[in-house]
Amino acid sequence: MKKLLFVFSLVTVLVVTGCSADENEDATAETETPEEQTTDDQSVQIGLLDAQSELTSDVAPYQQKINAYQAAIVDEEADEATVQAALDEAKTAAEEAASTLEGYTLDTELPEEQKAEYEEAISTLQTYYQEAQTSLDADEVDLTTAQAAWDEFQVKITSLYEANDLIAPDMASALS
Repeated sequence: MKKLLFVFSLVTVLVVTGCSADENEDATAETETPEEQTTDDQSVQIGLLDAQSELTSDVAPYQQKINAYQAAIVDEEADEATVQAALDEAKTAAEEAASTLEGYTLDTELPEEQKAEYEEAISTLQTYYQEAQTSLDADEVDLTTAQAAWDEFQVKITSLYEANDLIAPDMASALS
């Protein structure tokens, strides 16, 4: 009888110890170490910077033509032909930029949440170009609605970057 109780106690201790070890392994697997979290954060940050670089290189040539038109209309020395040429280039640039951003996908590695937020911001940027195109085609150019879309785009980008511990880029400067 003593042997039976001893064996039963030994088996109970081994089972409890084994279950306890499994729980510790599960808890360890579920929590990331600070190094793993830092690496994940850095990976997201690098992905965001890559996305910004990609977007900037794809869109900057169009934005520069729109900026050139805006500079021409306030330049007192610019003649009518120069302003008209800048307007024509800006119209074409706005149309091409809107087309470029239609269905735009990021080629960078980002978690789904950040990727979705960035693509939403890009959609807002597309709206800016569509509004700019509409305004530039009007008899009297008024980019107020387009500027509102641009401001919304900048707010979304700022929010995304700051949420990931990055300094938010001034996209007007980045695309100029």
